[in-house]
Amino acid sequence: MTVYLDMIFLLNCLTDAAALYVTGRLSGLPLERKRVLAASLLGGTYGALCALPGWGAAASLLPQAAAAAGLVRLAFGRREFGRELGRQQAVDEYAAYHACCHAAGEPGTHNTADRCGKHPLL
Repeated sequence: MTVYLDMIFLLNCLTDAAALYVTGRLSGLPLERKRVLAASLLGGTYGALCALPGWGAAASLLPQAAAAAGLVRLAFGRREFGRELGRQQAVDEYAAYHACCHAAGEPGTHNTADRCGKHPLL
């Protein structure tokens, strides 16, 4: 199976931007386009790095949780909402991951860099 790094980057950018937008709207926070764009670009870069050979450890739970928290902090910049938004971001990203896997015809797959182009939390 051929995986294109630019497509992984693009898919991660788009899903991160969508998840951050939905998170901001559901939380009632004002959205700043530049901050959400910067966070989604950083998330796309992180997703592309996770797909590279030898970077498999970056796709484990703790680095993903730290990256999700960093993206939320970058997108919204409010420390007092960090826990709530981080949980919502993780739920949004996990739902996007499963939707991608089901669309690819591979339900329950956890090796998303190779199969779905999206990893479980980010």
